[in-house]
Parts: sequence; C-alpha cells; structure tokens
Amino acid sequence: MTILLTPTESAFDPTVQAFVDDSAVKRRALDHIRMLDDGTGVLLVQFDGERERAEALLDAHSDVLAYDLSEVDNSLYAYVHQKWSETATTFHSIVQTHGLVVDTPITYTEDDDLRVTLLGEQQTIQTVLTEIPETFDFTVEAIGEYNPSTTYLFEQLTERQQEAVTVALKLGYFRDPRTATYKDIGKELGCRPETVGEHLRKAQATIFAELVP
Repeated sequence: MTILLTPTESAFDPTVQAFVDDSAVKRRALDHIRMLDDGTGVLLVQFDGERERAEALLDAHSDVLAYDLSEVDNSLYAYVHQKWSETATTFHSIVQTHGLVVDTPITYTEDDDLRVTLLGEQQTIQTVLTEIPETFDFTVEAIGEYNPSTTYLFEQLTERQQEAVTVALKLGYFRDPRTATYKDIGKELGCRPETVGEHLRKAQATIFAELVP
C-alpha cells in the first residue's frame, strides 16, 4: 500500500520539515529511517541545494541532536540523529504492531507530501487502514502487488516527469514505430511540446543512470 502523508502541525519528520519553505534546499527522499530504544530516531535524508544552507538549518533546529553531511553525485546526504515527533512514534508503533515493512526510499512529492509504501499481507493492510488515527492527514495512492525494481526507479523521477512518462507510455511514444509525438503528450498534460521533451529527456537520463553499471 502506498500512502501520501501531508505535513501537519505534528510533522511526521520535524527535522526535514524545516526545509519545506526554504528555496535554497529541496528534500528528495528518506533513504533510511529508524527509531531507537531511547525514543529518538536516525534518518538518512537526501537533499538538493546549497550545503551551507542545509548545515545552517540543521544547526538551528532544536530537535537535531547530531548530524553528518556528505556530498555524493551532486546531491546532499544528511545522517541525522533527532528527537522523534509524536506522529512518527505513532506511525512506528502501527508498523511494528502489524509486522509491516516500510519500503525505502521514502520520497517527497512536489507538494511536499511524503510518499510511503508499506508491505504486508492484504488483510493486514486493510486492518491498518482502520487504525490510522485522525491526526494523520493522508490519502491512499495505491494498493496492489509489489514490484521493487520499477517502484524504486519510478520514484527517482519528479512528479511531473512521472506524469510525462506515464502519458507517453499510454499514447505509444515508446513503441516502434512511435504512435505519439511531444505535441500529443503535451495536449494531455496541458503543457508545450518543448516542456514534454525536457521532462522525458531528464526522466530517461535518471533511469539509465540507475540501470547502467
């Protein structure tokens, strides 16, 4: 089951929530998340943007206990030890109680929603839906079979790139011979053909970078 968690006053992740309104740093994904026995948590967070600004935000945040920041392939990775929010503790308890697996990376949409995929038996998933408290602002995006390779690759794309690739595939842009053009795809997406081309080129670059050793 994939759900979208919308930021609330009791943020799921209070540390990276500090980056929401900052134009110099953009969150991309939570590559790892773990709650410790003392009630604190550790995260491996991926960012794009200015290292100095990311360090300043982390230094200033009252919930950050410690962090280490690295640059890899033009992205920033922050290992963060932080205090845990009540929302995150509740979420962790639900996952642990029902024996669910949280798939990673956990990604952010362009609207700053948190896209989380939970793995478990169908009946368990249905039970969990009835137990998520009203304090969570969430929507169910999909329920179905799990395909780890395609899920991971697809979630590396931005939301707009995902839309462009999905429409292009549906209209036959990737067939041989092609049965759709940038103009056809743009008409359905509501954007110019040049913009469609940009989205598809960037999407293909991202996917091939992951596929080729």
